[in-house]
Amino acid sequence: MSATEWKNVAYPRWIRLLDYFFLMRPVLFLPGWITLLAGYLIARGQNAVFRDILNGQWAIESGNVLLFGGLVVFSAAMGGSFIFNQIYDVDSDRKNNKLFLLGDGIISLTAGTIFGSVLLLISFIGAGLIHLRFTIIIAVFNGVTAYMYNAWPFHLKSRPIGGLVANMAMGLLAFWAGWSLVSELTMQAVAFAIPYLLFNTGLYFFTTLPDVEGDAATGKITFPVRFGQRFTLKLGLGLLLLSGIWAWWIREEMLMLIVFFTVPVMLQVIRRFSVRQAIVLLKWAILVFAVVIGTRFPLLFAIGGALYGISRYYYRIRFNMEYPTMKPQ
Repeated sequence: MSATEWKNVAYPRWIRLLDYFFLMRPVLFLPGWITLLAGYLIARGQNAVFRDILNGQWAIESGNVLLFGGLVVFSAAMGGSFIFNQIYDVDSDRKNNKLFLLGDGIISLTAGTIFGSVLLLISFIGAGLIHLRFTIIIAVFNGVTAYMYNAWPFHLKSRPIGGLVANMAMGLLAFWAGWSLVSELTMQAVAFAIPYLLFNTGLYFFTTLPDVEGDAATGKITFPVRFGQRFTLKLGLGLLLLSGIWAWWIREEMLMLIVFFTVPVMLQVIRRFSVRQAIVLLKWAILVFAVVIGTRFPLLFAIGGALYGISRYYYRIRFNMEYPTMKPQ
């Protein structure tokens, strides 16, 4: 269906309102949420997975006002940043046949800019109501992900090393955002953040693989465009394995468990070595990460399940497509 046809279909008003919700790309909130929750749980000393299983003392985190406030604020920051990412990526997204809302003109660039700006402002003001250290992290996150990642003179996403550094910063800040809700940022926060930084960076490499053709056509010199898909895939696998080794060294039991259940799929990728298998690994790793975190914070299952259900319904009704899905696309 063409852009004009998408815009002219007579959808109910509530579907039109959902367009703005999904413009934030809420399906991508999950990696940010679970990384924030990992930092939060570790800072609270709730990462002793194996010891708790052996002792029969499994601690459940029911959450509190501070945690829920932090999740809402961080969601607004991610939503605003993702909108600006799409605004600057309209041409390449159109070539890659994805993210139709701005690319097909269903939502105007002006409306998207206003909505994204409001979300970033809400995230900054909301963070200020929580704690100064949390506010600083959110401010840096917004600056890197919404501005430096997308706009000139930085435009980090169009530079192989710049894009890598920016995405590493995003994962690191997400972890520290969760940690900062509990405690000051110390060297311990740095040590425990490193394996998650390695893990998330490995996953980032996999996300860049399917868009090589469209990125190259629009002048975006991403990591795989510059260094090749095969090298990028190898590097991503190496970082996942290294994250497990680091987690074992510092006895970070949640990530040890996550990597353990990810290894069988990693072996499949090594055997077949294809972009398709890398995307399977990406989705599986995020799912395992979410499940492990969800066993500590069960409300995540309810939130994630609701988001998955409404997303499947919306994309089927709006664009006649199956999304999100565990199938490689």
